[in-house]
Amino acid sequence: MKRIFLIFTTVLFPFIIKAQLVEIDLFSNPVLKKYNKIYHWQERSLTDTLELPFFDDFAKPLVYPDTNLWEDNYVFINNNYGDNPPTIGVASFDMLNQAGEIYSTASNIGFQADKLTSKPINLNYLGDTTIYFSFYYQPQGICGNAPEYQDSLILQFTSPDTIWHTVWRATGTTNQAFKQVMIPIRDSIYQKKGFQFRFINYGSIADNSVASWAGNGDIWNIDFVYLNINRTENDTSYDEVAFVNNLTSFLNDYESIPWTHYSASQNHLDFEYTIKSLRAGNGDIQVKSRTFDMEDKYSGNGINQTFGAENIPDFSTTSFTSSLTINGALFPENLSDSADFKIRFFLEIDTISEHQKFRWNDTLEYHQQFYNYYAYDDGVPEAGLGLFGNGTAHAKLAYRFVPIVPDTLRAVKIFFNRTYQDASQKYFILTIWSNYHGKPDTVIYSEIGMRPEYADSLNEFLLYTPDTLMYLTDTFYIGWEKTTEDMLNVGFDKNRDAHEQIFYSIYGTWQVSTISGAMMIRPVFGKDFSTNIQTHQATNNFDLQLYPNPAKDKIFLKSNSSKTISYTVSIFNIYGREIKKINGIPNIINTNELPKGIFLLLVKNNNGTIISQKKFIIVR
Repeated sequence: MKRIFLIFTTVLFPFIIKAQLVEIDLFSNPVLKKYNKIYHWQERSLTDTLELPFFDDFAKPLVYPDTNLWEDNYVFINNNYGDNPPTIGVASFDMLNQAGEIYSTASNIGFQADKLTSKPINLNYLGDTTIYFSFYYQPQGICGNAPEYQDSLILQFTSPDTIWHTVWRATGTTNQAFKQVMIPIRDSIYQKKGFQFRFINYGSIADNSVASWAGNGDIWNIDFVYLNINRTENDTSYDEVAFVNNLTSFLNDYESIPWTHYSASQNHLDFEYTIKSLRAGNGDIQVKSRTFDMEDKYSGNGINQTFGAENIPDFSTTSFTSSLTINGALFPENLSDSADFKIRFFLEIDTISEHQKFRWNDTLEYHQQFYNYYAYDDGVPEAGLGLFGNGTAHAKLAYRFVPIVPDTLRAVKIFFNRTYQDASQKYFILTIWSNYHGKPDTVIYSEIGMRPEYADSLNEFLLYTPDTLMYLTDTFYIGWEKTTEDMLNVGFDKNRDAHEQIFYSIYGTWQVSTISGAMMIRPVFGKDFSTNIQTHQATNNFDLQLYPNPAKDKIFLKSNSSKTISYTVSIFNIYGREIKKINGIPNIINTNELPKGIFLLLVKNNNGTIISQKKFIIVR
């Protein structure tokens, strides 16, 4: 089933699309798109034959499969997609290739998508009846839509003298708990040196008749892949205790805030984590110790604390909250907006299983970072969210923030997901509202002519700089009013939940979202601006006119100063990078080389002070 969440609808007439708040699948994976640009996949020699046991639970901090075990890099290794996995980390199969883009062969009637192929393995144990191959699998998980009945995940075996044979298949269904599969390998054609196995998913892309809805889907997750001898069909439990999910922010509501907004007196920290036991029928497993260490990246100061032993119930998933008191040396006074704390948490258990020797799933690492913005999200979208359908041309979407201390709002960061044929690249009105009884109220700022530009790389948000600086002391809302019925596909983090902060209005009444997740919208405060652009008010005695706006191949500048030669003009793109600098103020600037999008023009005097700033748009 292609996932569309309907929150508010009109009466459905034939050929009329309902007005609704919708969650949709990603058209691309920004993590893979970035990683693919900087990482060169190196295939290992196919003659490198592995010895038993073969084991991978995808707990290593990787994006692609481990090259020591796997031949290809089509699947996505992550901590985000699995719903209560056996251990932290899964291999996710979807409709996207290794570059994070939808396969060129994708269709809505079905096609072969991802595959994961093992390196050759020495299975030269002819006649051995104790060889078993096992793994856990799950359809859908937390992210993406469920694979339909005609979609499938298959497992195939081969050896040097045979072709690939399908030995197991699962058909699509809605999200379910992970299931373990046990397969004996007794056929002599496989009990040879050079045995290999591979997983392949077959899926169908979401219907692209509505371009802004078309996206990734039919996701399968696998975990805890294990091949060895001396096993039986009942060998389904393990002396294994592992983390299930990563650590999250120790801030009460936010993933990140400006460091200057965080009080050093808040020295009592609570952090949550989940531990799972994979042993059944043999009694509890004792965790001898749980060790937490935290280091200030800038000062090098740190702390280390060990918590007591803990018995993990037989075949259970248990959540814990541990408390920590921080001394002032670790949280020193800092006038910067930024801070970074490296946090590690690891377990020591009373037994060491065959898998525990690898010691990846019993260790967590997390960076608690402070920047000049407020963020509910972790910076990685797993879906998109927006308003769509008949009657939404002037619908509004708002995101609530409560500043810890009063401060000046200097910019807004928004992560827009790319959509099929860039269908969501429509103009909107950037809007900021005041608060009244827990809902958006008076518009305190609005700016027309805004449009999404796509930043298909991790942590690259679009930067929108209001023309007016606002000193905010209380609850406020950031969002937009639409100008068309097309959807504005903002990034949606499914691993953080801030749905109670999301409000939408289709017919004039504000409602609270019920879709779990966090929109990727961030208000920017403080003095450490996230780019090299510094915002200033224009001086009273200098005036600059820029036209036409929007422009195509040129813009014209006109100032009231006769000393234009003593100024410099700089043009920045939406990421805050300077792309053009001109001495003096020219009458005409050629913009042919600029791509379509939003740009900021700054004028500086000979002292380097910004005396004027103009935002303009290039259209083609």
